[in-house]
Amino acid sequence: MLSRYLHVIYCDDVRYELGNKESYMGVYGPDLLMSEFPSTLPKLCVVATISTPIDQLIKSFTLIISKDDEVLAETPIEDTNFELQSSLINHDKNHATKLIQFRGVFQLVPFPMDKECVLKVKAKIEDDELIGPSLRIISGQTKPENT
Repeated sequence: MLSRYLHVIYCDDVRYELGNKESYMGVYGPDLLMSEFPSTLPKLCVVATISTPIDQLIKSFTLIISKDDEVLAETPIEDTNFELQSSLINHDKNHATKLIQFRGVFQLVPFPMDKECVLKVKAKIEDDELIGPSLRIISGQTKPENT
């Protein structure tokens, strides 16, 4: 059985291409290493994708991005075009559609950091809350050592 989930990509930039494609530049893993604090990134992008099974369509949701306990962005989406979601599913004669997705791209420009921190994304969906993967921003070596 499928369930709702929130997938998050943290990267330096998102580029839009022909053919309805997105390219993610400088994708971070679970950690972003900074050589010193305080520091500022010129831009940090957060791509949040909510996936929901076709039998759990979403009427509205709110995406929240926070750095530790500080809310950086809170974006309510009040109209997900519920009727369009339903019609797409009803016209899927082969029943190939299993999930509906909603994607938001956020640009944090600039992105200042006073100290080590954790960037988190969550989605509040009606009576549900989804927690996405976080990005730890920590002190560390940012260049490989010469050997």
